[in-house]
Amino acid sequence: RNQAKRRGKRERTRRCTAMILEEVELSTSGRPRLVEGEVQCATYGDADLEFDGVGGLQGRLGNKYVQGCLLLTTHRILWIDRKHLPDKGNSCEIPLDNVSRVVPPKMHLWKTPRMKLQVALDTRGRLVSLNHQVASMARIVIPMRSKSESYKYFVGKLMDNIDRKTWPDRPAPPLPRPPSATLEKPYVPDPDFLRALPPDIKEEVLTQYEDELKRYEEKLAEEKLETEEDGPNGDGAQDRRFSTLDAGVSGILRREMEAQQKTDSSLESALTDLGALMEEAKGMVDIAQRLRDKLQASPEGPNQRENEEMGEMLLSLGIDTPVTRDNAGSLYHQQLSRQLSDFLEPRLKNVGGVMPLVDTYCIYNRARGTDLISPNDMLKAASLFSSLHLPLQLREYSSGVLAIEGKGHSTDDVRRRLEEMLRSREYLTAQVVSASLSIPMILAQEHLVAVEEIGVLCRDDSLEGLRYYPNIFTSKLVSDYLAKDHVHFVR
Repeated sequence: RNQAKRRGKRERTRRCTAMILEEVELSTSGRPRLVEGEVQCATYGDADLEFDGVGGLQGRLGNKYVQGCLLLTTHRILWIDRKHLPDKGNSCEIPLDNVSRVVPPKMHLWKTPRMKLQVALDTRGRLVSLNHQVASMARIVIPMRSKSESYKYFVGKLMDNIDRKTWPDRPAPPLPRPPSATLEKPYVPDPDFLRALPPDIKEEVLTQYEDELKRYEEKLAEEKLETEEDGPNGDGAQDRRFSTLDAGVSGILRREMEAQQKTDSSLESALTDLGALMEEAKGMVDIAQRLRDKLQASPEGPNQRENEEMGEMLLSLGIDTPVTRDNAGSLYHQQLSRQLSDFLEPRLKNVGGVMPLVDTYCIYNRARGTDLISPNDMLKAASLFSSLHLPLQLREYSSGVLAIEGKGHSTDDVRRRLEEMLRSREYLTAQVVSASLSIPMILAQEHLVAVEEIGVLCRDDSLEGLRYYPNIFTSKLVSDYLAKDHVHFVR
């Protein structure tokens, strides 16, 4: 009998033919894009997903997904497909509010530890919150194969987040309003039928019809009033009912006083404690993020100075979830490299596509706030750009200067820009190149040396300083240079 009960329970958990998961949006570096208020908590380096039957992303269903890593946030469990990084591949998510039970892995000497999750599904096989209408339950098995790190921290953090319910509450979808039978319009008696009735019965029928019509109109007015109070979106946004107290000048003053009292109460609640203040500050953070996106979309223009000042102000906002050794585990340097790439990629476009490693270290640490990283961690993370197939690379110049540049940045691009500058100048200096390209002096000097080594420029080191002239023997600028009467002895 017990075996039959267990068999029936397993069959009930496998009612759905497929378990549909939602895909995870990744940045260009392969880091998941977190939603507002979401914080990364833990990482596990090597894990698979085994579904109860068939499951996965829509159109890419299977029995299991392999070769991935787990990221735990306050809202979700993220499975990142390591085979296709930085593309998202089969990367998917499991919201924490869909998990009804977590079975921790059991200790085995030779077997792979497996964590089991029991999740809620709707009638279409998609994950659904436990607060909503649940059609069935299913199981996801996660083999945790990493041999270099323990799963205990990740599992403990997961169970702690579920116990504390660190995710925001999602309202249940509104149920459709059932049609009311009392709102059926009363039947209108046929005139020929009324004429055939005796007078006393005819009067009784008409009285009954008038009573039913009156009740119908009252019910119709009540339902209309409820709809107006619910508002156009069902969220109570409709204005309150009209009253004579709201009429005239006194009504306007009364409404202004009520609005002022509501504003004062909201300010008082915001200043009660730090938690309420941070809650009220979310709107300001949203505005700052929109300004940052707008700044990145148009970095140049007539208000370039204002854009630079705004960029300095937005830099102080910092990073929402900095990568640390606690929340990244054995993948610390890889995750640090990916976050560093996301942080630097838009900023390199405003500084000529290249930035010294020392400058990036200062800017990145400033954005991290108190979670500073060491220079060795910065160097190791930057050296992983190429192996992780990220859009940045670490370059060492002939003088030993280290810089981070985009993969589209090359010596040919620098050569073309310097040649364009030489069309309007007789010579170039490090100061001129630094001001024109918005780069530090040390990088301007490195660019001039690199273009000199390929034979486009030649140097003149004198009492007036180090100057770089076009090489009239090998440069393509010979005709332009001679046309300006710079070389008189040729004539």
